[in-house]
Parts: sequence; structure tokens; C-alpha cells
Amino acid sequence: MKPARKLAQLERRQAKRFNPERQRRIDNLRYQINTTPYRARLIGYAEDHRKQPTTAEAALKELLDANLPLRGLTFKEQEVIGRRIADFVIPAHRLVIEVDGPYHLFRCGQDHQRTRELNGHGHRVIRFTNDAVLNQPFRVLAEILRACGTAYELASDAYLPERHPSTE
Repeated sequence: MKPARKLAQLERRQAKRFNPERQRRIDNLRYQINTTPYRARLIGYAEDHRKQPTTAEAALKELLDANLPLRGLTFKEQEVIGRRIADFVIPAHRLVIEVDGPYHLFRCGQDHQRTRELNGHGHRVIRFTNDAVLNQPFRVLAEILRACGTAYELASDAYLPERHPSTE
């Protein structure tokens, strides 16, 4: 059985009933996953995603690039956390931002598991649909800033990058 699958199985059992020996095996598997070719493969996938983002991810990246530095915040895109790749991360606030396409409507259970794993690594997760990112960027930005505890008073306070026809 692959280490990542074994880890998920052990974590599910551990959530039901704590066992110190099981916790030791979980810690060993986490170490193995984070230090082996598995992690290198995840980093390769993340780099590929960075080079070819979805339309919504590209729009959110532009929005974050234009607005977060003005508030002293930095972000990373396609960051490997444990055995998952997060779309965007604001490290100072341990906040993960996920952009969900229409196929996520049919993967609620998997998304919930993914959120639990990211929470287990100490991150909070907020999710936005592609539609929200593309059609309501100020609302998305306001929610992100609110999650960071940063003041966001007026829509005019934010900068919305112009969309070029080539990115739509």
C-alpha cells in the first residue's frame, strides 16, 4: 500500500480512537512522505500547475498580486502542504485559499477530507468557486482580507487588474 494511502487510513482510525502506537506510525509516515521522492513528485506537479493555471486561478493571482503587498501580506501559489497541493497560501496567517471548479460539486467528501488534512497541518481553508473569483473579485478579496484580520473598508480601497482578452 502506498504511504499516502496508508497514512490516510491510519488517520481515520486515529480520529475515532486515540492510540499512542498508531500515532507513532502516523508520525513516521508523515516524515517518510515529506522526505521521499513522493514529495519531489508533488513539487513537480505544483510547478506544472503554476505554469498552467486555470482561468480563475490566474485571475485570483492577479488580484492577490495587486492587493496583498499593499497590506504587507505575501502569498505563495501551488504550495505543497503535507501530501496536498494548495492553490494559494498566505503563510503569515496560515491561510489556504482553494479555487474550486464545477467538478468539485461532485467531490464534496474528498474536499472535506482535503480540508481536514490541511487543518491538521495548522492551516485554515477558505474555498471559492471559479464563478465567484471571475465575477465577484471584490467580494473574494474582502473575504480573504477578513480571514487575515486585515481591514477592508471600501471597494475603492482595492485594485482590480484589467483583464486582457488573452487571459479570458
